[in-house]
Amino acid sequence: MQAEKIEKAILVGVDLGRRADINFNDSLEELKSLTEAAGGEVMATLVQARERINNTTYIGSGKLQELKHLAAELQPDLIIFDRELSPVQLRNLEEELDFKVIDRTRLILDIFSQRARSNEGKLQVELALLEYRLPRLTGKGAGMSRLGAGIGTRGAGEQKLELDRRHIRKRIQEVKKKLDKVQSTRNLQREKRQRAGIKVVSLVGYTNAGKSSLFNTICRTGHRSGMEQVEADHRLFQTLDTTIRKVYLPSRREILLTDTVGFIQN
Repeated sequence: MQAEKIEKAILVGVDLGRRADINFNDSLEELKSLTEAAGGEVMATLVQARERINNTTYIGSGKLQELKHLAAELQPDLIIFDRELSPVQLRNLEEELDFKVIDRTRLILDIFSQRARSNEGKLQVELALLEYRLPRLTGKGAGMSRLGAGIGTRGAGEQKLELDRRHIRKRIQEVKKKLDKVQSTRNLQREKRQRAGIKVVSLVGYTNAGKSSLFNTICRTGHRSGMEQVEADHRLFQTLDTTIRKVYLPSRREILLTDTVGFIQN
């Protein structure tokens, strides 16, 4: 079997200094880890210090020209921006750079689409992708999601784009209805657990902090199988679906142990 191609990426970030609500260096390092978790490899990182984000191109005109030259030299598969891009910013950057452009949000959604295993997880990811994509649907199609064959193809005309928008809106409603049914089932299961008096213990924390490893350690001693129950490795968002197992404490008290999806800084 042919190995999946590793996509080469250039990362782009804007350092807002004291005006930022997050640590810039930590955010950029996290973006690098997210890129690797999605199966990519960082070729270079471009940083600009600014007082505020450029509303039309995210970075200033001079830095944009520098990015164009860098991309022309390195020929990356994609360029990833460290914050969510507005539809206007995304369209302008695609036109200026002529390379595939995505932002942090789209990168995370791509990881989610790779890792979702349960029906509920897949539906939640599809809904998030559709709602993200709808306002960004343009004729260029360079940064469109793979969901929905034929949607967002390069050079699509206005009539085709309007059909795509209708298709996405219709699919959003369909997915929401399916998720409502899943939520109803979850509510019934929760009520059943509450009536039984079984306590739920959830492992929460930053992604890749070791929650799944701890979950497996507890299951090896407290679960009836005596075996590990989830996959655990160093990649961010390895766990995307919540896993619940009944385990016994040393006191023989019964609990439901939950391995949850991790959170990130930005």
